[in-house]
Amino acid sequence: MLLLDEPTSALSVRETEKVLAYVTQLRTDGVSCVFVTHNLYHAFQVCDRFVVMAHGEVITNVKREDTTLEEVTRIIVSY
Repeated sequence: MLLLDEPTSALSVRETEKVLAYVTQLRTDGVSCVFVTHNLYHAFQVCDRFVVMAHGEVITNVKREDTTLEEVTRIIVSY
């Protein structure tokens, strides 16, 4: 398992693309990855599941195919 905390926050566009491609390859290789980010566009490119937390509590836990970028954004900004 790989835990990444805001891995793209200080990267160029090209470097970000490399990180996202690497995370995608990890999934193909069967490696689990926790991708902590505030950039939902990046998350929707590589994540299979979204867990939104606020004040240490899980607000939502949903598969990507069961939600949309807009829905996850709405949940985040409401807290």
